Amino acid sequence: MTDEARARLETMVRTSNGFEIAEPISSSVAPANFSHPPVSDLGFHIANPLRDRELLELAAAKPLS
Repeated sequence: MTDEARARLETMVRTSNGFEIAEPISSSVAPANFSHPPVSDLGFHIANPLRDRELLELAAAKPLS
């Protein structure tokens, strides 16, 4: 797991504030920048309990430090 992925997971465990979770994405996308790849191309997806079980368990069990 990359440091960036770990930081995203820690943010999602720490807060349910969608604005705070999306902040790193929105800061890298300029307004009306149609040449930037869509968020879906950045590798984000909705968690699937079957596919992502280990990752979800890690996120739930990992204390923030």
